[in-house]
Amino acid sequence: MSSNDRALRLCIALIHNNNAQRNALIRPNIAKLCAELSPLCVFETLEVSFQTPIQPHGILLALRRDIHYRLLQHKWRQYRQVRSSALREFLDSIKPLAKKYLSRDPKSLDRWRSSSAIEITVTDKHIRAWDRFLELDCDFLICVEDDAVFKPDSIEQFAAVIQEISALEPRGNLYVDLAGGCSLPDLHIAHLVQRKRGFFTFYKKAVTNTACAYLLSRPLVASFKSTLVRSPATRLISIDWMINKLLMELYRTGDSCVCFHADPTVFKHGSTTGDFQAWER
Repeated sequence: MSSNDRALRLCIALIHNNNAQRNALIRPNIAKLCAELSPLCVFETLEVSFQTPIQPHGILLALRRDIHYRLLQHKWRQYRQVRSSALREFLDSIKPLAKKYLSRDPKSLDRWRSSSAIEITVTDKHIRAWDRFLELDCDFLICVEDDAVFKPDSIEQFAAVIQEISALEPRGNLYVDLAGGCSLPDLHIAHLVQRKRGFFTFYKKAVTNTACAYLLSRPLVASFKSTLVRSPATRLISIDWMINKLLMELYRTGDSCVCFHADPTVFKHGSTTGDFQAWER
């Protein structure tokens, strides 16, 4: 338990789009987790689901987002200290853009313009979860998307996460990946490993996997919100890339951030394991 004079308080935010099948699975599991781990800390829960009807993005907005992604990918390689050829990066960026914007297939055009709008809708829900968390008297926020799948040992593993974060002093910036998604070799972050303890891998720099399920400390959420106020265009990025950008900004300003990933993961990322169909299909 934390050395503070009150019990650790965690907020679990379920982010969904009112999919009855998914909610019927994840809501009881979240309730069970909160009940079984109540001796360790105090839980609060909230849900973020409202979204306006999806309207496909116009060409200019979609192009703006694509250019933003290409610049961000370059900065992300630099941040991870991954060597790459500037010419190769340019060619890798131009080919998919040319294929996308010069396509004459109406269905293909509609699909990626709709996907662009959906990405911003999902990002908006995460930001709203951060806002609501900051209005509560809680120490940590766990954002869980509705495609997170509980495993037989998920509650036991999450108890270990609670024990780990309870021991952190002082309680500053903290990012924890709980569900994975992308394979670790694909992320090219093995050289950033600082140490391993149990099933936790700590990194020298804060790095994300996906945004299926992650934990943020209160100071880090506040820092993210401060950056978004100064740079509102950051909201145009998909949630996982937006978190990457916010973590890079944190590093640029010299602020430290403890980061560890659960491996094996606490939850399965259902859209990558095949338990659910990904939203963009």
